Amino acid sequence: MPYHWKKKIDVDETIVVVKSVLTAEKELPNWLVNTSYGAIARL
Repeated sequence: MPYHWKKKIDVDETIVVVKSVLTAEKELPNWLVNTSYGAIARL
């Protein structure tokens, strides 16, 4: 079962993680893309 956002703070935290990873790396890792996509798809 994919992760899903329960509160706005979950979305905010995801954005912070994505921005932090993109600062350090050129691409997002597959696990982060899949987790984020799964959470968005459940909205």
